[in-house]
Formats: sequence, C-alpha cells, structure tokens
Amino acid sequence: MQRLVTSMCEGACNLRGGCYEINGIPTCRCRSGYSGASCGIVDAVKVDTITEDSSSLLPVIVFVVFLLLLLVGVGIVVVYRCCLRRSESDRDNNYEKVVESEAKKEEELSNLKEELTLEKEKNRETILTLKAENAANERVIQQLLDKLTPICSNEDRQNSTQ
Repeated sequence: MQRLVTSMCEGACNLRGGCYEINGIPTCRCRSGYSGASCGIVDAVKVDTITEDSSSLLPVIVFVVFLLLLLVGVGIVVVYRCCLRRSESDRDNNYEKVVESEAKKEEELSNLKEELTLEKEKNRETILTLKAENAANERVIQQLLDKLTPICSNEDRQNSTQ
C-alpha cells in the first residue's frame, strides 16, 4: 500500500483521511470516527465519544481561564502597589521638602526678629541720647534767656524813662 497525494482520491477524502493506492485504485483510508468512500460519513458512536471527550475538557478550560484571570488580577494588584509606593515616596519627599522649607522660613523669621530687636535697642539708645541732648539744649537756652532777661529789663527801663 502506497500513500498518494490526497487530491487523487475522491473529494480529497474531505480532509478526514489519507489517500492510498489499494489494488491499483486510489482509495481513502478514513481516520477514526469517519467512514465512506471519501470519509464523508460521521460514525455516530465515534462522534459521541468525541463529544464526551471534548466535554471532559470543559473543566480544564474553565480552570485555565480562571488561572489566567487570577494572574491578571495579581498583576493589577502588583502594578497598583508599585504605583502606590511610588506616590507614597513622592509624598514623603514632598513632605520632607515642605518641612525643610518651613525650617528655613522659621530660621529666617528668627533672624529677622533678632535684627528687629537690635534695631529697636539702637533706636531706644538714639532716643535717649536725643532726649539728653534736648534737655541740655533746653538748659543752655534757659541760661541764655536768664542772662538776656536782666539786659532786656534794663533797656526797657531806659527806654521808658526817655
């Protein structure tokens, strides 16, 4: 028995068998579950067996689909956690920057308060100096007025007598 090109057999064996030369005639040799000159007849007993076999694959298919969905779910959780960690890290970095900035501002404010206190003390000293100078000037003015008063009084008397 020699295998031939499938197209040499009737109906190309409906792609359900192989074409062989038997006693010089091209003949289809059908696979299990098929019969007829061109393997066009489906055997009922074999089809039921095939159907039963394929139905036994259903739990396996369901299990594989479940595993795939589980893997996708785990992948989503992992990606979410990575993003969450990254955002927590960014938030921590931002918090540290804010704390650092606030510390700098507090230091600047403390320096400004110290400068203002020193300036205020200088101003107090200046005011005290000016008050002392003013009091001294008032005394000098009073002394000059005291010296001028007798002179003016004498001149007024002389003018009134004339």
